[in-house]
Amino acid sequence: MSRGLIIRKDEILLIHRFKHGREYYVIPGGHVEPGESYEQALIREIKEETNLDVQINKKLWVLSDPYNQGNVHFYLITKFSGNDIKISGGPELDRQCEDNQYILEWHKIKDVQNLTLYPEGVKEKIELLY
Repeated sequence: MSRGLIIRKDEILLIHRFKHGREYYVIPGGHVEPGESYEQALIREIKEETNLDVQINKKLWVLSDPYNQGNVHFYLITKFSGNDIKISGGPELDRQCEDNQYILEWHKIKDVQNLTLYPEGVKEKIELLY
């Protein structure tokens, strides 16, 4: 799995999730398909989930994610184009309903510590980065 920290000045783009009565946040990204590298998967997933075209700056870290039974590779993204952020494709668009929502939101990086953000440990990594 690959996820991208999309940074704009002092803000980060997050997906606000409302799923089966739970509320939390995730960093955009997703699963690697057969034949894809982590970087290729991230670029595709970001396009589907945000409608942004991105350039990856660098790999940041790898965290274990027991929920997805594997590791998540995190990348920094500060170069992107597109202003109309929205879920534009992939399974997220198909699954979107009243009980399963994906809402894209910019948040101040300093405020991330106050959010329920998955996977576990990512808030601490962001705090060390910024």
